[in-house]
Amino acid sequence: CGCAVAISYTLLRSFLFGFFPNITILYLVYYPLFALAAGLLGKLTAKSLPKKRLIFSLITVCLFTILFTALDCVITPIFFEYTREAWVAYIIQATPVCLIQSVCAIITTALLFFPLTKTFFKINRGANR
Repeated sequence: CGCAVAISYTLLRSFLFGFFPNITILYLVYYPLFALAAGLLGKLTAKSLPKKRLIFSLITVCLFTILFTALDCVITPIFFEYTREAWVAYIIQATPVCLIQSVCAIITTALLFFPLTKTFFKINRGANR
């Protein structure tokens, strides 16, 4: 289900904001992978203590933020046929942005993890009645 939502999000975003092929390809690769990882993480840590689930979630969001940047540093230069020098420059400029995004992902995940977990469990309990 998560992959279907990820693909739907990518296509909806493209229809609303325009089809930029490199972004569409990046999103079609990244978001289904993220959905699979989030689903797997949920299954693997379902019986763990909440703090342990939070730690695994923080590690996952940090790794996936880095993965997103790494995929972008491969897809965009290939799509636009960057020279080797331009490719290196693209990677260099992406590195501090990736670090800032990773810190932001960790902070927002830490702040939202428990309220969202509580909300999703309530919704799930209500749906299973």
